[in-house]
Amino acid sequence: MVLTLSELLERIRPTGTPGAPTEGEQQRRSEDRAAELVLVTAVLAKFEAEADEVVAIAELEAGTRLERARQEVRRIEATLPDRVASAGAEITAIGDRRRDAEKVAIHTDAAEEVERLMNRADSAIPSLVEAAVEIIWDAISAPPEQPS
Repeated sequence: MVLTLSELLERIRPTGTPGAPTEGEQQRRSEDRAAELVLVTAVLAKFEAEADEVVAIAELEAGTRLERARQEVRRIEATLPDRVASAGAEITAIGDRRRDAEKVAIHTDAAEEVERLMNRADSAIPSLVEAAVEIIWDAISAPPEQPS
C-alpha cells in the first residue's frame, strides 16, 4: 500500500497541532494500520515458513552428514589394525633394504681393500723374494766362521 504525501504527513503530525485529525480520521487511520499489519504479518508468516523449511532441510542435511562421518570413522577404525600392520611391515622392509644396502657397501669396501692389499703384496713380493734370495746366497757364500 503506497501512501500519499498528505497521508504520510498526517501520520507524523503530533497530536494537538493545528489541523489535527478528527475522530473519524483517527478511526480510519487505525483501521488502515490494522490492515497494513495484517499484510505485513502475512508476509512475515511466509518468511517464517520459508525459514522453518530452510532450517528443517539444514538439520536433515546435517544429520545425514553426521551419520556419514560416523560411518567413515567406523570404517577407518575397522581398517586401522591392518593399516598399522601394513605400515609396520613397510618399515621393516625399509630397514631390511637399508641393512642389505649396508651389507653390500661393506662387502664392496672389503673387496676393494683386499684388492688393494693384493696389488700391494703383488708389487712387494718380487723385491722381498729378491732380498730373501740374497740373504740365502750371502749365508751360503760366506766363509764358515772359525770356532775360537
